[in-house]
Amino acid sequence: MTGLVYTVSKERFGLAEKKPEKPAPIISRIQRLIKQTRKELTSVKRQYRKAKEEEKVGLQQLRSTLREKLSTLNKAEETRQRKRKRERQRARFIQNPY
Repeated sequence: MTGLVYTVSKERFGLAEKKPEKPAPIISRIQRLIKQTRKELTSVKRQYRKAKEEEKVGLQQLRSTLREKLSTLNKAEETRQRKRKRERQRARFIQNPY
């Protein structure tokens, strides 16, 4: 029954065309580094939980350096976003002042 309905509808109305898929957005280098650093940080966190006492000191140092790197990258990304936002606002103002 459903096959009959499908074929009759297909003949009358035709098949719907699929919309082309949008390409995936390009991720900036800083965003890739942030993602990678977060993964490293979580893996170090897991290692720290399983580690023995003498290994924990080294893992703490590694964790602190990764945190510093992550905060630096986040600041750089935030600055980049703020800069892009101001550029857009400036262009919008020049296009239609007041």
